[in-house]
Amino acid sequence: MVVGAVGIEVIKYLLGKKASAFKNVTINLALPLWIFNDPLEAIVNTDKEYDPIMCGPIKVIPGSKNNST
Repeated sequence: MVVGAVGIEVIKYLLGKKASAFKNVTINLALPLWIFNDPLEAIVNTDKEYDPIMCGPIKVIPGSKNNST
């Protein structure tokens, strides 16, 4: 069961499918439970001149392409 779910995702990768075609799977072997869900988009952090929580500037490492306040 587990090898089949992983094998399908590997075949998608080898065929060059878009990232939207991939799924995360959680398999509970103690129960007959298979949960497929979509992976989340990556979080993009940006530099800030002033952050109210840190009370100062925030520099994102590695540097961000967009500077927003």
